Amino acid sequence: MNRVQLTGYVKEEKLELRHTGKDTAVANVTLIVPRLRGEGADFFTVAFFGKAAENAVKYFKKGSKILIEGSLRNNNYTNKEGQKIYGNSILGESFEFCERKNHSSDNTEKAAEDAKEEFTDIPEGVTEEIPFA
Repeated sequence: MNRVQLTGYVKEEKLELRHTGKDTAVANVTLIVPRLRGEGADFFTVAFFGKAAENAVKYFKKGSKILIEGSLRNNNYTNKEGQKIYGNSILGESFEFCERKNHSSDNTEKAAEDAKEEFTDIPEGVTEEIPFA
């Protein structure tokens, strides 16, 4: 199973939204992930596509603490000199904001409000009809 979960901080002040030849939205974000026991940090580039890319550009701001879920990809190739170059990238599939509400920005609050619109509140007194409540 190829799954990656990273929690860290957005490095960029503003993300750039690009489009592929097939008009798919693409955004790259650099995630600063602190190491255990305060021994520095690692910087990871995460690529988002489609609606996830559009939302990242819309809501991420420098310093936002986010959890990214995705997969690891190999970017191995042979350069012009015939040397084998090894690299990895992260394909971001989803993200969540990790900040408490009183520390979040207007952008993260707006993202949370947008996400709430996708759910319906359960009216009072109907919980006995719902098998998992």
